[in-house]
Amino acid sequence: MKFAYRFSNLLGTVYRCGDLHFTCDGNSVISPVGNRVTVFDLKNNRSDTLPLATRYNIKCVGLSPDGRLAIIVDEGGAALLVSLVCRSVLHQFHFKGSVHSVSFSPDGRKFVVTKGNIAQMYHAPGKKREFNAFVLDKTYFGPYDETTCIDWTDDSRCFVVGSKDMSTWVFGAERWDNLIYYALGGHKDAIVACFFESNSLDLYSISQDGALCVWQCDTPPEGLKLKAPTGWKADLLRREEEEEEEEEEGERETTIRGKATPAEEEKTGKVKYSRLAKYFFNKEGDFNNLTAAAYHKKIHLLVTGFASGIFHLHELPEFNLIHSLSISDQRIASVAINSSGDWIAFGCSGAFSIAIETEPPEENVPEVQPRSGQRAGLQPEQTTETDQPDHGLLLAGVLGKVASHGLF
Repeated sequence: MKFAYRFSNLLGTVYRCGDLHFTCDGNSVISPVGNRVTVFDLKNNRSDTLPLATRYNIKCVGLSPDGRLAIIVDEGGAALLVSLVCRSVLHQFHFKGSVHSVSFSPDGRKFVVTKGNIAQMYHAPGKKREFNAFVLDKTYFGPYDETTCIDWTDDSRCFVVGSKDMSTWVFGAERWDNLIYYALGGHKDAIVACFFESNSLDLYSISQDGALCVWQCDTPPEGLKLKAPTGWKADLLRREEEEEEEEEEGERETTIRGKATPAEEEKTGKVKYSRLAKYFFNKEGDFNNLTAAAYHKKIHLLVTGFASGIFHLHELPEFNLIHSLSISDQRIASVAINSSGDWIAFGCSGAFSIAIETEPPEENVPEVQPRSGQRAGLQPEQTTETDQPDHGLLLAGVLGKVASHGLF
């Protein structure tokens, strides 16, 4: 008899918190389930749990642009660098604090984490073997309260960070002469999400009270200029280039401190933003908090989730309402859109479930939580369960409902 057991799959778990992500092909959803990560295959109606676990519940997940690497961070700040190809842990790291969000740059060379009131940019692990896979590049200061969200430009030159102090900060990933940092206001509540427009520095900021601000930049991404060193800095840079083989320049940490009200001489010749419009999701007298948002840049589709379980689809920048529907009576904690824009995933932490909405009605899409009440993941109120003789299907009774689960 063989006793060499190894982890195969996880049953009976539910979604609690964390970010949802679609794979690069758009056919699978990567979801945290407690302290593990499960991949739901929507095409083949299967689920597969990665053979790894964190100490606490997973809070945020960052997926690389090529879909091969993932950074998984739990509530305690411990991170795992995971290879989705070989399904193994490559590196372990601790950010020494609670992390709110993780985002890779579109070129895959760097990633940014937000913790506390700062944002830290790291060099993403490459193909060569390194003793420390997470090398800190820059630390960005500016917000007075906790940072909440991140988004990158398509060319990875800049990124934007939202904060609970109702401000939005645009930082340069490189040492740009005309854009080091830029602070945006215009909101009366915490920032939930912020998104750049495609191939542009124009951006949208969304607050918890259901307000959307449209910001226009007077400079295109190609107009950003690198800061040229002068004097002794030029000589020092020349020496550093000569010693590049011994010590890489990117391995030294740089601190950037932003100001909400910079001096007038600091504004001359710099990038400027102006607010074009401000829209409101809630009707007059409605105080429904906005809790999650996702934006598809190619088709200009904005998906917003609310605390009442309602989600809205809008077309930007005109803010045209496309669709509105209630999927649950619980708070929507996370929203994700696949690459083609056909499928939308919603994570409801209060309902311990994930809902998948699909645009084409003729396709048979396996919903992780359809509106009919069928659920993937056993609920806390489960009373009984049984399986088929051939062990191919598991049936669970939940509060007068029957949920079916394919085992293979």
